[in-house]
Amino acid sequence: MAGQKKGEITKRKIIESSKKLFYTKGYNKTLMQNIADDAEIALGTLTYHYSKKESIASTILYNYITNINTYIDQHSESNLNAFQTHFIASIPYYKNLLEDQHSRQFYCEVIMSETLYSGDVTEDPLALFFKGMKAQCLRDYRIPKMGYQLELASIFEVGGRNRLIKKYTEGKLKNISIENIANYLSSNMGKLLHIPEDEIIASQELALQFNNEHDLSQIHALL
Repeated sequence: MAGQKKGEITKRKIIESSKKLFYTKGYNKTLMQNIADDAEIALGTLTYHYSKKESIASTILYNYITNINTYIDQHSESNLNAFQTHFIASIPYYKNLLEDQHSRQFYCEVIMSETLYSGDVTEDPLALFFKGMKAQCLRDYRIPKMGYQLELASIFEVGGRNRLIKKYTEGKLKNISIENIANYLSSNMGKLLHIPEDEIIASQELALQFNNEHDLSQIHALL
């Protein structure tokens, strides 16, 4: 138990050091050795817990979306299904990442690495989270298992999402708000999962209402 507790403390130190360095230096310029030095641990200890930098970024973003979802669960007046929660969470998820210059740089560099969300990283809790969320959406709406189509839809959805976010960060979508981008991405995911159109529209209205009534700007991925 003592060893397990010590390991959890070390992992928390790694995450906190990584968040600070990713915010100040960016994702690309932060090396694993930088993280080990800041956390005051050996490089071997770092790679024991997180074999790659992508795994650390995935954990940070997983914790971030989990914190947003927890807030939504605690402040929602009704029981939400997975798709409704995702729709609501997407707005602050992208707003808080993209409205801050340092967080925006980090996120853009991460998605351009094309390793997250894909499941290609050995330890990718973010990919597992989204995989589980999509599976729950199918169960909630009693949609038959999609088999290989779900995998293809996920690849298509991730690629399009990352491309769209990149265009936004490059200033090529100046006339489109982050809220509209988030809602479009959530709607598109719903269509790929064969969620009924009326449910998608209702979820969008719910997301806008919830975010108008609640301030989630205090929840951050990094600092």
